Amino acid sequence: MVWKELSALRLRPELCMYIVVAAVIAIIFWIGAAAKLSARVPIGDPNREVIFQLLVNMIARSAPFPMAMLLAYQLQEEIFLHEKLTRTIETLLSSPITPLAVWLGKVSTVFLVTWIPTFAMCTTAIVLIGLRYMNMIIMPDAVALFGLLAGCPIMFMFWLLLSNLMVLVLREPRFLPFVSFAILSATLYRSVKTFQSHSTQDLDLLLYIVGVLGCVLVILIGLRVLTRERIVSS
Repeated sequence: MVWKELSALRLRPELCMYIVVAAVIAIIFWIGAAAKLSARVPIGDPNREVIFQLLVNMIARSAPFPMAMLLAYQLQEEIFLHEKLTRTIETLLSSPITPLAVWLGKVSTVFLVTWIPTFAMCTTAIVLIGLRYMNMIIMPDAVALFGLLAGCPIMFMFWLLLSNLMVLVLREPRFLPFVSFAILSATLYRSVKTFQSHSTQDLDLLLYIVGVLGCVLVILIGLRVLTRERIVSS
C-alpha cells in the first residue's frame, strides 16, 4: 500500500520548492545560531567544544519534529485531501483494501516523504556546523543520536496518526491545533533543557514511551472507528 502511494505520488513543483526552501532556511538558522555561539566562545576557550556538542545534541533531538510537522501540514493536503476532493478515494475504498490499510498507507506515505528531507536537513546542519566552527564533524552523543534516528520519528508518527484520525472521525476538529501545540511545546521544552543540561535522558525516555504507546493506542482506536463511509463522507 505504501509503495503504491509513493509510486503514484506526484508533488507539484511549488510544493517541492516549498520543501527545499524550508530546509535551506532551517539550515541557515542553525548555522547562524552556531555563528553567534562562536563569537561568544572564541577558539581556545575550554568550553567551546562542550558548547558546540550541546548545540549538535539539541539539533539532533529537537529540530526534526518541528521541521517535519511544518512540511507535513502541506503534504497531508497534497496526498490525502486531493484524492477526497477528486473523489478518487471512493474508487480506492471500493477495492478489497480495508479502511485501516488505506489510512495507514496515507499516513506512512506522508511520514516517508516528510522525514527524508527533515533527516537530510538535520544531518547537513550538524556536519556543516562541525566543519565550519570546530574543523571536524561533531557526532551527537548516544542519547541525541537515538533521538534523531528513533525518538523523533516515533513522536512524529504519533502526531501524524493522531491528527489524521481526528480529521477523519471529527471532520472539523477545532482542538487539533491545541493538540499539535501541546506536542510541539513538549519538544521545544526538551530542546531548552537539552542545551541547559548534559543529561535529559529521563525526559527523553518519557516522551519516547508516550510516543510508542500513543501510536499503538491511536491505531487500535482507528481499527474500531474507521469505516469506508466515514472516510468518504468526512
